[in-house]
Amino acid sequence: MTEQKKSEQLKNDFLSIVSHELKTPLTSLNGYLQVLSLKAKRADDITTLSMLGSAVKQVGKMNSMINGFLDVGRLEAGKIYIDKTRFDMAILVREMEEETVPGINTHKIIFTPVITTFVEADKDKIGQVITNLVSNAVKYSSAGTTITVACISQENYALVSIKDEGMGISTMDKEKLFDRFYRVETTAMRNINGFGIGLYLCKEIIERHLGTIGVESEIGKGSTFWFRIPVA
Repeated sequence: MTEQKKSEQLKNDFLSIVSHELKTPLTSLNGYLQVLSLKAKRADDITTLSMLGSAVKQVGKMNSMINGFLDVGRLEAGKIYIDKTRFDMAILVREMEEETVPGINTHKIIFTPVITTFVEADKDKIGQVITNLVSNAVKYSSAGTTITVACISQENYALVSIKDEGMGISTMDKEKLFDRFYRVETTAMRNINGFGIGLYLCKEIIERHLGTIGVESEIGKGSTFWFRIPVA
């Protein structure tokens, strides 16, 4: 176990160093792309503007991956601070809707009405979990399908669910889905990018709120990811 821990620590240190080093050139690259986008816009060069827009999105995806690696290192080193405040989940879900829906034109995103539900939690971190689960739903379901986000009060908890009409998950994969670096290996997954850290981070964040996270799914019939945290 000692050797395993040393190996894990070395891996985390390596990921942290590499992630920090990658962020600097990515920030510069993003700046150059923004400048070029402005020039293309002024020149009314629609084709170039579209291509630059795609490049900016790819840089954003890479930045998100790097932040994920950094968050893994911070979580396991106990360096991620959970800043709990009392807030209304209805307001957070509404903010998520305003941020998410305009940016996704490939799927129909439905946010169901949420009644006032106060929790004592880190609003940004819970928002991060919702964003991650919605992003996964988009990634693993066909264009044109519906994704439904809901939040209800259940006993002494606020229960959030994200339902998709995607490929579904096998029973064997469900058992390991929230493990660090675990990725489902199927033919359909080969062309989908990811390192298997998003759901692991979600689990760690929710468990630090004394909550639980899980998934209900069946192959070919979509998935419903959910988490619950105590109400205040």
